[in-house]
Amino acid sequence: AVEDTQEDSEGNGNGASQFVIKLKDKYYLLSNTALDGIVNNFIGYGVASNFKKLKKIQQKEALEIFKNANPNKELKLFYSAEKIRAIQSRKYEPMAQYDLINKLLEELKTKGKIELVYGKYTHNNTILCFKVFNQELIKEYVEAYNVHSLYRAKEIIPYINFNTSDVGSAAAKVIAGFIIDGDIITLGDIISVEHISGNTIENFYQELPNLFVLYKAEMEKLISLFDIEIKHPIFAAKTYLEEVGFSDNIIKENLKSFISNDEEHKYNAHDLFVFANILIDHLNADGKISDTATIKIKENISRSINKKGWDYLDKGAE
Repeated sequence: AVEDTQEDSEGNGNGASQFVIKLKDKYYLLSNTALDGIVNNFIGYGVASNFKKLKKIQQKEALEIFKNANPNKELKLFYSAEKIRAIQSRKYEPMAQYDLINKLLEELKTKGKIELVYGKYTHNNTILCFKVFNQELIKEYVEAYNVHSLYRAKEIIPYINFNTSDVGSAAAKVIAGFIIDGDIITLGDIISVEHISGNTIENFYQELPNLFVLYKAEMEKLISLFDIEIKHPIFAAKTYLEEVGFSDNIIKENLKSFISNDEEHKYNAHDLFVFANILIDHLNADGKISDTATIKIKENISRSINKKGWDYLDKGAE
């Protein structure tokens, strides 16, 4: 049976939801991630793995389907104390984190020296971030940056973020980026092996040899943003920041900081992309934007690199 209970003190992220389930005469709290797993495995509403975004009637339907199923036969349940922390389909294949990380390190080291700059482990996921000391990966970008960028940099270093999780939709994900004088610029996923597709660790191994080819492809997309001129920087920045998810108050407080003292500078889409990346990280570090909102906005910024045209940014300003 699925029953209502009270929200516990972890009622956010992967904390407990307001639901419990009875299995073999024992009650377990369903985490928010577990509820998302029910949506993934039973329901096709087109809402990206998010139980909370469903309408109340859809939530009720999802829970009824789950309640009438045989969870232990149809699904894989992951437990933590008195809580079900994740629900995956029977197609789900666990991927050993040690093996994933070792294979990744082997591939990274083919490009020379690497340095771990950040690491985090929880029962939900592992995050590792590396500097890759190989300027050939970004040579063309640095040359374009020095000529066309609004900003000046003492150091630009390639950066790789690796994320592995047994409760998220992606079992293993590699994210491309680079560091400009300490500020991380995220370009987006270049490898993502999904649990829900029935992939195994071999699928990740097959993707790895393409890592740096895909990395350079993302850099080429970024270089193309230098060619997109922005004639009305304040209007364009306001429009862009709204689109990627910044609040009106945040935009109002930070909009003028986009404008350079160099009156001769010709603004381009790259300027906006970098500005938004730096802004979100600084706001998060200052506690002005939550981790959850930061992740969402950074995803939106990363997606914007794939836009075919940025002309809309100047529309309405003339």
